[in-house]
Amino acid sequence: MIRVPARWMRGGTSKGLFIREDALQSWTTSQRDRILLSAFGSPDRYGKQIDGVGGATSSTSKVAVIGGRSPHCEIDYLFGQVGIGDDLIDWSGSCGNLLAAVGVFAIDEGLVPVPEGVSEQAISIWQVNRQQRMRVTVPVANGQANVDGDLVLAGVPRPSARIRTVQTRRPTEFLDLGRNGVVLPTGRPVDVLDDGEGGRIEASIVDAGNLMVFVRAHDLGLTGKELPGTPLPASRLERLRCAAAAAAGIADGKSFDWISRERPSAPKISWVAPPVPYTSSAGDAIPAADIDIVARVVSMRQLHHAFTGTGAIALAVAAAIPDTIVGQTRTGTSRSGIRIGHTAGTMDVFADVAQDGGVWHARSAGMDRTARTLMAGDVFVPASCLS
Repeated sequence: MIRVPARWMRGGTSKGLFIREDALQSWTTSQRDRILLSAFGSPDRYGKQIDGVGGATSSTSKVAVIGGRSPHCEIDYLFGQVGIGDDLIDWSGSCGNLLAAVGVFAIDEGLVPVPEGVSEQAISIWQVNRQQRMRVTVPVANGQANVDGDLVLAGVPRPSARIRTVQTRRPTEFLDLGRNGVVLPTGRPVDVLDDGEGGRIEASIVDAGNLMVFVRAHDLGLTGKELPGTPLPASRLERLRCAAAAAAGIADGKSFDWISRERPSAPKISWVAPPVPYTSSAGDAIPAADIDIVARVVSMRQLHHAFTGTGAIALAVAAAIPDTIVGQTRTGTSRSGIRIGHTAGTMDVFADVAQDGGVWHARSAGMDRTARTLMAGDVFVPASCLS
């Protein structure tokens, strides 16, 4: 058996396996991926990850590899979206929900020193996948992360401590968003994509947090009020997602089949609609007056049980650009923040966006998150996984 020290952690509405980079340094990159896939119980043709720690959803099949003090920041954060039925870890994107847990992990693992007597600790984080700087500020007590608090996130049943940035008074802040800060990779607020069924769909492709594509719900025969179990036009959504990847120039001319197979986690596709009252997945009534937009997002071909953290960042950035699909759809007068109505409830996100020489840039964005360690110890995998 192979045993690897690890923590199983919740960050926002996601869960993931957190491992220190030095715990994996004895193996090649290929061997590392084999070990991690086995740890999660993937690939599982039954779709349950029954022989590993994975939870058989995109939100619970994630890994974070954390390194100490990089040249750029205090902590390196490498994120992997672990396939469930697929023999693949997609290292091309990031996870904004787990970002809050990166701060907790760094403190509790002693990767960041906590001065005596402080009540919160700011941590600079280098997001390795996307080559971006991020920052979190974690409440602390007695030198450890303090996770007790009263913030309740839609999609998480119990309250916990608010993780925030010092400058914005928000929990997570993404800095230098997009490629060189440019958030419209095609240079246009709206593109027209082929949906694979003879239709042409207007879409906004936004690169902030992660690459995202936003479409109008009604253009796909949807409402924006969909809940788990609602039938979705899955093949059409996947075709649009792949078309957005090609249009954004991240596929290096590869086929849509290659994008679908090798880049399943990014970009993600979201559909939006103006505020309407709806019932959340928990049975709560969400009044239209409490939100600026309704939105749903697909992650790894499944309707997300809440909303992805990086997707919310991209949505907030798009909302601040008037001509995007999101900017056209949203209500509310604030261009620095937006209230999203998602599957599990609502969330507030802010974005600092400006136009320079006709080009839109995002300087920062953030949202309230909570995080905590669920267990710490060793994860065991059979040595045969390397055969």
